[in-house]
Amino acid sequence: MLCSVFSIILKMSCMTSVIAILLLSVKYIFQRIGFPRKIMILLWSVIAFRFLCPIAISSDISLFNTLSALNNTYHASFQQTENMVDTDAVIRYEILPNEIPDVSKPADRIETMKWISAVVWLAGMCAMLLFGAVSYLLLKKRLRFAVKRKDNIYVENIPTSFVFGIFRPKIFIPDHIPEQDLEYIILHEKIHLKRADHITKLAAYLILSLHWFNPLCWVMFKLFSDDIELACDETVLQKIGIEHKKQYLHTLLDNSVNKPKTILLYHVCFSANLTKRRVKSMIKLKKHSKLIAISAIIICVFSVMVFGTNATEQK
Repeated sequence: MLCSVFSIILKMSCMTSVIAILLLSVKYIFQRIGFPRKIMILLWSVIAFRFLCPIAISSDISLFNTLSALNNTYHASFQQTENMVDTDAVIRYEILPNEIPDVSKPADRIETMKWISAVVWLAGMCAMLLFGAVSYLLLKKRLRFAVKRKDNIYVENIPTSFVFGIFRPKIFIPDHIPEQDLEYIILHEKIHLKRADHITKLAAYLILSLHWFNPLCWVMFKLFSDDIELACDETVLQKIGIEHKKQYLHTLLDNSVNKPKTILLYHVCFSANLTKRRVKSMIKLKKHSKLIAISAIIICVFSVMVFGTNATEQK
């Protein structure tokens, strides 16, 4: 049973990795064009779906229709080549009963390796989930003495602001932030809450725990974490106006930290490892026209249909 489950997970991971590479290439092109990042998050939903669900609906425009056609062409060509072989020239061997090879031992070794691989995968997944749970509890314990500022906003001696919690999330901000920067920081975190980024990032970590053996999955977790920050910055500037870009950039730089000590699951916002990229993104950001936004939605939905569906069944 465990081997069968791991086999399904392994197949999903390999297939999704191919899809992810293609989708990330498409996303890179969209970014160069200047499409809104919050719309391009749709592409991440396709990757998440493929990592979690072994089945999908069929579509005539699916990418896998092309792959299936190429596969059928290859097999047809191979069969044609095989039929051209002169069967009279094939040398037949007679295997005596005592010369039959013993295939039981190699088969047993393969099954043993499959079982060991499945056990290692399960142990790694449990370790990831345990790490996340323990880190959550430790951070919760650390924040128990936070001082309430107003509503769901709390102040604590922490290096960076972030959203913490699942069912009743709270915004935690450092106690050393200048008063003139608080408005932008709180707005940033409120947008995270409105977009439910604290939930999507938790879901991304669960997917990472399920596919921890896939190096590409770790890279995608980092890229996705960066994208939700960049998309949030983009939304902030839409709220406050492009004319306030300079002030927001100063807030971003003044409140960045070199080594954030908060847990991987929950660090959101002003960390130095992303600050440089965020600043560059904000400098290039311009007000999007309705035509650009509509075009981005149409192209992203089309990409979802192409990469998120399976090939139609051949009759």
